[in-house]
Amino acid sequence: MSLMALLFYAVPAYLVYYVISYYWWVSKYPKGPRPYPIVGNLRQLNSDKIHLQFRELSLQYGPIFTVFMPVPVVVITSYDGTREAYVTKGDSLVNRPPTPYNEEFALAGPNAGVINANGQSWLENRRLTLSILRDFGMGKSLMEQQVRSLFSFSLSILHNLLTFVQIHLNYNSKMMIGNIITETLFGFRYPYDASKPLVDFVKAFTAIFELTLSNLLVRFSAYTMRFIMHVPGMQFVSRKVHGPTFNTIKSFIGENTERAMKDFEKDGEDGCFVHAYSRKIGSSPHITKEQMHAVCFEVFAAGQETTTTTLRWATLLLAANQSDKAREEILRVVGAERLPSLADKQSLPYTSALVHEVQRRANIVQVCAITKFLSDYFLTGHRIPAGTTVIGDIFQIMAHDPIFE
Repeated sequence: MSLMALLFYAVPAYLVYYVISYYWWVSKYPKGPRPYPIVGNLRQLNSDKIHLQFRELSLQYGPIFTVFMPVPVVVITSYDGTREAYVTKGDSLVNRPPTPYNEEFALAGPNAGVINANGQSWLENRRLTLSILRDFGMGKSLMEQQVRSLFSFSLSILHNLLTFVQIHLNYNSKMMIGNIITETLFGFRYPYDASKPLVDFVKAFTAIFELTLSNLLVRFSAYTMRFIMHVPGMQFVSRKVHGPTFNTIKSFIGENTERAMKDFEKDGEDGCFVHAYSRKIGSSPHITKEQMHAVCFEVFAAGQETTTTTLRWATLLLAANQSDKAREEILRVVGAERLPSLADKQSLPYTSALVHEVQRRANIVQVCAITKFLSDYFLTGHRIPAGTTVIGDIFQIMAHDPIFE
């Protein structure tokens, strides 16, 4: 038999075998839209409307379904399912799939920090970070004083801008939140007239946030199509386009860490997060100066855009839907002569509910952390193979779950 004749029979046979094997593999996952070999469901998903498509898919396939991008991603759209996966049995869902951006531009190399780390490094840095932030008053009076001080200063800046036709509230909010985080991490803040390093950092951080988080399809693809960075020329293009932005972030974290350490005293009290973390460096192979830089960046990642976006949506929603009841409650409890404090929270039930409702409707964080199961897992009757990427769809839960009705 000639080679051409052999290929004539072998190629179709292989293609049939491949297609059958592919759909047998697909059948192992919770049911979802039918994927195509090689490309999965990428042709069927619209990056601008993916949250609406997920809503349609949840109505068709139930609160747990799989989309292939092109590797499988299990999407959980119910409160009960998300709580079971991330809280009740969260120990099985602690692995974070790496992304090309983390590997290419990581502040401390692969598996750095907390948000995208795994294993013992994740465990130790998470525990230490939470311990330090609690000691520095996260959610308590010390941090409250910092917030109130910078908020008062920001109000004075806005007051001076009232003569302008337009005021950029978003920029002012970003600078305020950035300075609050800077003071917590490094023990100092940037004055308004000398804030260029913070301005450059906030711009760079916003660019990275918009690149990796604002578009869900891009975000998923970063986790599921890591081979892209191995395509010839892609690393060069990525470094050329995104390298300067990441370098700005690295320089800001590194320079501010060095500045904070100038005031560090081994026998004195810790004045900031960097001081407290530095005392622990060397206590474990996973507690290092490089890891500290990564954690500092992730504290910004956790608080900068989320808080700023909450303030923007609160402004927009309340401008269009003014709440006399909330205003009356605040004036009755707090008055007009001082800022509210955490001590007032229990006396402001309607205002507290209003803040939560703003965050629910605003879709601040669209999905939970993208993670992977360590082993085969059964979730509300669905078997999910080990190593499968999983997300909890917070948008669907906040917008449609019966728990909020």
